[in-house]
Amino acid sequence: MPQPEAYEFFMGAGKIAPRWQNRVTVESMEAGMYYDPTAFIQLISPVPLLMLVASDDIVTPTAVERKAFERAGEPKRLIVVPGRHFDPYQGPKHLEFVTPEIEWFERYLMAR
Repeated sequence: MPQPEAYEFFMGAGKIAPRWQNRVTVESMEAGMYYDPTAFIQLISPVPLLMLVASDDIVTPTAVERKAFERAGEPKRLIVVPGRHFDPYQGPKHLEFVTPEIEWFERYLMAR
């Protein structure tokens, strides 16, 4: 992940996980080159799909995420939150991402 925000995130995470090492295996790098989490998105339906995306994501470009969402079947919901790729994980934007997730899970998981 060559983006400066990725470096910031992982170096910060390394401070709270002192045994973490900034390394990756060759096998993981190769697998990452072929990773496509949207390959079968059109087959998920009728399982409910919630996509929360950051508006200014350069790690996983927002436009790519929107195109994947368009291919998904119902029920589905797309929420775009102002921010960058790592904002959902920590910091002031965290709750903007987590709150709709909780509501979605309560609606679709707890009702079953």
